[in-house]
Amino acid sequence: MQAYLRTLLLSLLPLTSLQAGQVIFAEVMYHPPGSKPEYVEIVNLTSNRMDMARWTISGGVDYSFPDFSAANPSGHFLKEYERVLVSSADEATTRAAWPSIPLSVRVFGPWTGALSNGGETLTLKDAAQAVESSLTYGDGGNWPLAADGAGHALQIINPNGNVDDWRNWGISRYTGGSPGVAEPTVAEAPLANPEKSDFNAVDYTSSWKYWREAADPDGAGAEGSWFAPSYNDSAWSGPSPGFFGHDPSKPLLQAARGTSFTTGYATSTITYYFRSTFNWSGGLTGQVFALDQWLDDGVIYYLNGKELKGENLGRVRMAAGAAAHDTIAIGSPAGGDAVEELNALSGSLDGQLVAGTNVLCAEVHQNTVVGDDIYFGARLRITSPAVGGLVINEAMASGLPILSSGNVGAAEELVQEGVNGFSFDPDDVEGLAELMAQMAGMSVVKRLAMGRASERSILEWGPER
Repeated sequence: MQAYLRTLLLSLLPLTSLQAGQVIFAEVMYHPPGSKPEYVEIVNLTSNRMDMARWTISGGVDYSFPDFSAANPSGHFLKEYERVLVSSADEATTRAAWPSIPLSVRVFGPWTGALSNGGETLTLKDAAQAVESSLTYGDGGNWPLAADGAGHALQIINPNGNVDDWRNWGISRYTGGSPGVAEPTVAEAPLANPEKSDFNAVDYTSSWKYWREAADPDGAGAEGSWFAPSYNDSAWSGPSPGFFGHDPSKPLLQAARGTSFTTGYATSTITYYFRSTFNWSGGLTGQVFALDQWLDDGVIYYLNGKELKGENLGRVRMAAGAAAHDTIAIGSPAGGDAVEELNALSGSLDGQLVAGTNVLCAEVHQNTVVGDDIYFGARLRITSPAVGGLVINEAMASGLPILSSGNVGAAEELVQEGVNGFSFDPDDVEGLAELMAQMAGMSVVKRLAMGRASERSILEWGPER
């Protein structure tokens, strides 16, 4: 029923069927948090390479793509289905600010000017000045408020639809957007449990305390005492932001670091230790996790004094058994240097989460006794079971009026009768039919007003509420 209602809600405000261009704007970060750079994402929707030499972006910003260069004869081509970013800053600064950008994604910039926080028209033209894509966005009216300084990016909903239509734009699922990658889609097919809540307990730029000394951090204590929640880490360095490392042969990895290990780097140091914390107020059972990482070479993770996922299971490129200060990793990342490894580990957190402060630890091991590089960054994502109301949240964040069963969790708190929608008794078929007819026959002005009420209301809610 909930999946059907979500489809119904979206169908009440159908997207236009106008076809998109071949190369389009797909994401716009026009009002980033703090001093982070703005960016736009451009994607090639076709299986053909596009010659982008001297293409331009105009509007509040101006940028001209590089011309042909003999030093890089294929660099001016936009490859099949390729996504690229154009930023207000140079590549190194952009990657440092947005570390989730895959290294395979090209970053162009800086442009001149700035994206307007109040909305404007962006136009992408080819070398002959033919328009490839145009978007007029705003920060009011029908446009999502969460993209105006709250950390979210504007995201296209249907790349094959009309780009220049507010109904085809929503907000990124996570703060920071998803620069360089397609936004995860939500399945519309009926599922046994379609509502889940995702929480980044630890992110790539989260702060950690760390130990990079020649001596074992356990000292006179028992082996492994360093990852106990009660361990005294006052002698450790930090807390400092991720990423951590030293990899002089990879300037992009160097640029993305939050904390450099270059000063005082010793090739004889085999193992590096990290401790971070996060607060948890959700349930202690039914939670599952996925861990993404940038890592060189091997690692073991611990949560609240136990190996993450279970004995010998919370590790990557490390042999089974207890690991000592001089234990060598059994492998290295593909290509030899750190790359993003999505879902490197995943599983249940039953028996490992605690209410309040949780301690996540990691020990990173080199795969040689004279390593010339070290790199570490981790993101722990926790997914909660259905708690109700999350399908409603999605619709409200998209600025839609709500039609929900009164049995859906959180409906009582989220649905304001006649203001942003209506609730119904699932056993009252005639009542539901009347409400559906009322919604379908509602004036555009009234429907938009209810959608705006939804959007304003959902901004008052967050993971802690």
